[in-house]
Amino acid sequence: MKPLFLLVVAIVYVGYGQNIEKLETVYEEYQYRLNFYQNRTDSVQNKLDLLIDRIDMEKGRENPDQEMIAEMMARALSLSDTVDAFGNRIETMQDTVEHVGLALNERYTFKIDSLNQAMKNSADEQNEVLLLRYILKRMHVSPVLPELSFDPLVLESLQIDTEDTETDLEIYSDFLSKARAELTAQYEVMVLLEQNVGELIRLEEKAVTFLEDVEDGAMLPVGDVRQNYRAASPAEYTEESNGNMISESASRKSSLFMDDHIRSVLMLNHQLLGSGEPSLSQAGNKKMNNEDYLEMIHQTKESLKHYLETTRYKLGKLKTDE
Repeated sequence: MKPLFLLVVAIVYVGYGQNIEKLETVYEEYQYRLNFYQNRTDSVQNKLDLLIDRIDMEKGRENPDQEMIAEMMARALSLSDTVDAFGNRIETMQDTVEHVGLALNERYTFKIDSLNQAMKNSADEQNEVLLLRYILKRMHVSPVLPELSFDPLVLESLQIDTEDTETDLEIYSDFLSKARAELTAQYEVMVLLEQNVGELIRLEEKAVTFLEDVEDGAMLPVGDVRQNYRAASPAEYTEESNGNMISESASRKSSLFMDDHIRSVLMLNHQLLGSGEPSLSQAGNKKMNNEDYLEMIHQTKESLKHYLETTRYKLGKLKTDE
């Protein structure tokens, strides 16, 4: 484990304790650095790819310029070293963002539970606004779902019979156990997402109040404040005749941070259904509202439940065949 990562983790769990604001500052800073180095890496990698193409092109000439090739290969090696160095920094920052995110997730969950308990005793509108705030914050620090490392259709078609050798059974068992672990982790995330989005829908009528707080800069969700969540300028807000409406621009800015999570659920859903890659328009979620998102989460959760049952059955069959 890297020394810098250990230092940050120590600060998070010892120095900052229960202070949400300080944890958010750490999260914002490292998320900003992570985005910066990821963008830099992409830029350098593009230059490296173009240079490699030029090298290949020059080598393919009838009379290649060996001196030019040597010079370009030296530059390519330097760019490759830069990509590797950035990759190490990115790995450290990803670890830090993940661990600080987990710490924030715990703090937000505590706040959400406390607010839900308080709301049982009194109907305080401000508590509902705060509840919406912390649900959005918790969703933001939740890790984006990775795609499954295996093809679910292979899992479905796997047949176990008495003619399988002991080696075959060991391979099947290892595959099924790892698949079940992945499916279980994804299912747990789906359960939490279903709860969160359900709460968002229930509190939808409070969204205008929340967005007004965003305009004041008092309730910005944590994240890359400098890039994604900077409050819109007054010119971007328009008041309708009722005096309560906020422009689409402001609403869009307040929910940008959910896009990656929605896209990851969409990709997982298509993977589980075996329906190939979703279209770019689907992946962009341009018309997806909370109700659509909740329906997709529910469908994905049910698919995960099906495959969990499939792995349970087939692992049980392996034990009976031993």
